[in-house]
Amino acid sequence: MSDPFTKVFKDATDGTNYMNVFSDAAGSVTSRVVAVEVVLGPTNRNFAIGTTNSMGIVAAGPQVPTTFQWYFNTVSNFAGATKLVSGAHYGPAGVAGRGATGTNMWITNIVSGDQGFYWCAVTNLTFTNTGVAGSWPAVVPQAAQLLVSTAPTGGTITPTPQNNLWGSNTTFVVGSITGTNPAAGGMTFRWKKGGVNLANGAQTSGSTVAGATSDTLVISSTRAGDVGSYTVGVTNAAGGIVVGVPTGDGVLTENTPAPSITTVSTNGAGQVTMSFGSTNPFDTSSSFTLQSSGHVDGSSANGDPYTNNASAVFSGSNPFSVVGPMNGDTLFYRIRHKD
Repeated sequence: MSDPFTKVFKDATDGTNYMNVFSDAAGSVTSRVVAVEVVLGPTNRNFAIGTTNSMGIVAAGPQVPTTFQWYFNTVSNFAGATKLVSGAHYGPAGVAGRGATGTNMWITNIVSGDQGFYWCAVTNLTFTNTGVAGSWPAVVPQAAQLLVSTAPTGGTITPTPQNNLWGSNTTFVVGSITGTNPAAGGMTFRWKKGGVNLANGAQTSGSTVAGATSDTLVISSTRAGDVGSYTVGVTNAAGGIVVGVPTGDGVLTENTPAPSITTVSTNGAGQVTMSFGSTNPFDTSSSFTLQSSGHVDGSSANGDPYTNNASAVFSGSNPFSVVGPMNGDTLFYRIRHKD
C-alpha cells in the first residue's frame, strides 16, 4: 500500500515529525515517524565596506543539527568553494554561533574581497539505520550572494551651466560617480534647489518637476522661478556625497526674449489692437499680459504705474495679437511676458 505525500518546505514550522495513518473497514495502521529538519537561508545581502555584519541560516525541526560549516567562492560554484575558518575576520573564534561553524557567521571589517557567494553545510545527528551507525549527509542550501558597497565619490551634473528659454524643458543628469560597486546598486538620489528638497509634480513657479529622487532631474516648462543652483545627494549603504557643491555644477538661468510689437490700430468701439511677435518658440498667446499707464515711464512716483489689463484678449500663434480697451484720451501700452 502506498499513499504519496507531496509538500513544499518553505518555513521553520515545516520542520517537524510526519506520519501517515492508513484506515479501512478492518481498522487503521500508523506508519513510522519521519523527522524532517528544514534548513532555511542564507539570503542575499548588501553590506558596506568596513562594517561588521552577518550571514545566517535557520535550522528547524525535531532533529537538531550537530555541525555547521560555511564556505565561500567568488563565483556561484560550491564545488570550488573554500572552507572558511573562524578567526578575527570570520567570527570571532570561540563565540558560539558567530564563527565559520555557527548558524550566524559574522564578518568583521568587511573588505571588497568578501564579495562573492556563501554556503553553509548543515549536518544532522548521528543515527542508526538497519543496524549501521552513520550520519545524515550534509545539507547545503542555496548560495547567498554578498555584495560589498563602497561610498560614492566624485560625480558631476551635466549639462551645466544652462541658460534655457522660458517654457522649454531643463534636464540635469548626475554621473561620473566613482568608488561605488555598480553590482551592489542601492544608490539613492535627492535633488535640491538652493538647498531645499525638490518634490515631483507642479511647482509654485508654474513648471513641473520629475525625477526628484532619481539620477535624472527634468523640469518641464521652465519658468523664471526655476532659476538657481541645483545639487543632488547620492547615497548608498556605505555613505554619501553632495554633487554640485562647490564645483558650481547644476546652475540654471532662464532667458525670456522680449516681445516685439509690429502694428497698432484702433476702432470706433474704443478698442486697441496690437500685433506682435516673439523669438521664443515656446511662447503661446497665454504667455503675455497687456499693461497700460497714463505716463510713458509708468512710474509709481507719479501715481500711475503700469497695471495689468484684465479684459485684454490674446490670440494667434506667433505672430500674436491682443485686443484691449482704450481708457482715457492718452494711454501708453506695453506687452509684458509672464514670469
